[in-house]
Amino acid sequence: MNLEPGNIPIEENKVVVTLLNDNYLSNDIINLGVHSVDKTKITNVSIDSEDYFDIDKYTFIKDGFQTLTFEPETMDKIKLIYEASQQLSPTDSKESIPKTDSQFIQNSIDVLQDWVKNKYTELTGKTNIVVVCSRNMMFRVAGCDKESCQVSGNPLMHLDYLNFEATYKRQCLENYLQRTYPTIKTITCPPESQLIDIVNIWFPTVEVTDWPLGFLNMDNIEIKDYVSIRTGIETDAASIRYKDGLRAIYKKNMKPPELYFFRSATKDSSKKGVIHGSFRITSENFKRKSIELRCCIFETPTREQRHMATEPGNDELYPPSSGTVSLGGKKRKTKKCNNKKFKKINSRTRKLKKFINY
Repeated sequence: MNLEPGNIPIEENKVVVTLLNDNYLSNDIINLGVHSVDKTKITNVSIDSEDYFDIDKYTFIKDGFQTLTFEPETMDKIKLIYEASQQLSPTDSKESIPKTDSQFIQNSIDVLQDWVKNKYTELTGKTNIVVVCSRNMMFRVAGCDKESCQVSGNPLMHLDYLNFEATYKRQCLENYLQRTYPTIKTITCPPESQLIDIVNIWFPTVEVTDWPLGFLNMDNIEIKDYVSIRTGIETDAASIRYKDGLRAIYKKNMKPPELYFFRSATKDSSKKGVIHGSFRITSENFKRKSIELRCCIFETPTREQRHMATEPGNDELYPPSSGTVSLGGKKRKTKKCNNKKFKKINSRTRKLKKFINY
């Protein structure tokens, strides 16, 4: 049977997912979803599926994803983005999607950024973190209406980020959105060495009856299975090729105020980013409307670590403001530095010493 991206299920308790085929060369550019689907580089396969109702069944710490719920006060603060999403249709033009620089969207991002920080601390126990979310909120629509059907934003099972350096450059240094939307505030990030996790939040704005976001069972996937892909932007992403034992997992009938909180990439060698994507679960014509936001998690030095970095005996990596320094094996005396700019840089360097080689 010739299966297509967005194919309806062909067997009970199975779904059709899109993966890379053997024609795909690592780091190739691949256009999918709202772009033209490059069918020469993908394969569509029917795999086992598992839906669940208990939101505590999978956890962020153990599985890399978790179903959570927004509190009523948070829902009240971000209600305008729900209302905007609910008005969208699969056949709407790009012009119908709310503008990224709309004040209500930027305000909602601020609210969600604080929410992600609090939730990440609650789930991991880490308190010395800084969260920086993208200023680009992604509105997604998939499904059918009376006029046509829309494949989801990306039907390929994928990982959003694979390369931390490229991710940091795109989100923290280039500020690419400001070129199109000059009123959006410039993102300021801690040093790249402190980036430890990249987390996505994904939430439906209406009950999900088709095209749910789902995850592949990560106990069957190894780092070596990841294949680097490029989606036409300066970000390294990843997908996988088919292997035996794959299973798609998704929350059944997900609806507001529920959301997924999941990891896209991490520096923790004991954990992995979670392969995810959308797929059909019915032959009925239902629409799915959702919103996604990606956030970088930084771990900053604690007070104790900053203190340790300035203790005597911990200065060998940094030139002192006065005394003796080594230059190519030769030593020379230096005078006390009165340059305020140098002092400021040197002080900052000392404080961040513990994280230079994180």
